[in-house]
Amino acid sequence: MDLKRIILPAAALLALTSLSAAGAVQTAPQQITFRTSEVDVDHPGGAIEGSMNITIAADGSISGYFRLADSGRTSDVHGALTGKSIYLDIGNQVPIEGAYEKGTIVGYRNMEEDSRLDQFRFTATPSPSS
Repeated sequence: MDLKRIILPAAALLALTSLSAAGAVQTAPQQITFRTSEVDVDHPGGAIEGSMNITIAADGSISGYFRLADSGRTSDVHGALTGKSIYLDIGNQVPIEGAYEKGTIVGYRNMEEDSRLDQFRFTATPSPSS
């Protein structure tokens, strides 16, 4: 029996198995619940409060839902996270673009209202139960 013919193919198979297993390692999706607040930057009369429950996948894609505090109305959330930059589309409205740092999201959206452009600041902080 030629040991070279047995050992070399076995070693090659083991090396390939190790490489493919290392390449298959992915970060598990992260589920986070936030308290949210949105305020008109120029006219900060009152905040729109709510909560948001999202999942951030290993590839940075975001999905989940948003719930208004006063009415309980829910909307779908979709978006993407690239590094610290985050993009959120809540209920197919004007998207929020901002930063995700130290577990907090701070972003802005610009909406035209009554022929003027208003900028809204959106803040999402992790809920105590997260």
